[in-house]
Amino acid sequence: MLRKFRQALLKKATLHLSKSRQKDLPQLLYKLRVEYKVRTFACKGGPTLSRALLKQGLVDQLNLMITPYPFGGANAPMLAGLSQDFLPTEGASLAHPHARGQR
Repeated sequence: MLRKFRQALLKKATLHLSKSRQKDLPQLLYKLRVEYKVRTFACKGGPTLSRALLKQGLVDQLNLMITPYPFGGANAPMLAGLSQDFLPTEGASLAHPHARGQR
């Protein structure tokens, strides 16, 4: 992280930095829960973070927004990566009945 960005962020947030390319997401969530009393968080990351959370079973709710402007195509990045890179079907249990049009 560039020093000027780090200095600006340090004035507004507590940073936990690591040189490792692989992050221990369950440990990170545990730390948020224990040290900061976080009970709910929203992941506003891109497809890499979203996919990692989904693959590790760390997501219990998905909130999707449909926008009025179509974009993309076959190679457009999706929530969990490129459209052809589907996750295993275990993720299907995340769908809330309202999301499927059932009330």
